[in-house]
Amino acid sequence: MEIEFTIPPVGNLASKEEWLRLIGNEYNFSSDQISASFRIREEYTKVSFPILTNETIWLLSHFLHDKHCVDLGCGTGYLAANLVHNGVYCDAVDDKSNNYGFAQEYIKINKMPMLDVDLSVYDAIILSWPCYQSNMAECIARIIQPGQYLIYLGEGYGGCCADDGFFEYIDNQYEYEVVRDITDNLNDWHTTFNGIHDWWRVLKKI
Repeated sequence: MEIEFTIPPVGNLASKEEWLRLIGNEYNFSSDQISASFRIREEYTKVSFPILTNETIWLLSHFLHDKHCVDLGCGTGYLAANLVHNGVYCDAVDDKSNNYGFAQEYIKINKMPMLDVDLSVYDAIILSWPCYQSNMAECIARIIQPGQYLIYLGEGYGGCCADDGFFEYIDNQYEYEVVRDITDNLNDWHTTFNGIHDWWRVLKKI
């Protein structure tokens, strides 16, 4: 029996439990779920590479409620749109240099080179699945000033996001510190498609 799926609309995201009923996880899934996972992943990644659960967006919105943030490399703007729906002041920026065949835009996107953005006006900078083998994420991580937050969602070393220079820089204990509570809470309520190994990390520039 084929599992039905539609892209969750902005402001009405599926919970982690609902996602797990659809696709299972790497360690526990039925034959129907593994089949559905690949089909749903193909459809969902036209909107967003990472799965956004209702719980993670609620937690992130609560963390950002008094902060001005920007989603750099926002793609369709699906993440930013969900944050704005929850009352977060979030701008969306993408230079559109990579055409991933995204289906639509969910929010007004400022189409400009990301390194031209004045990051000094923001409290938090979001990087979700930055371009693979590009040094853009590292450049942004270096520009961020002490006291500002870097919110990263993507895979790690050897994954399909950014480059090793980015991870080496943000792992430097003299440059960034992990904001442990919100990082752990986001990851507790995060889930992924089979074969994708992304996670949240909230960092503060020292």
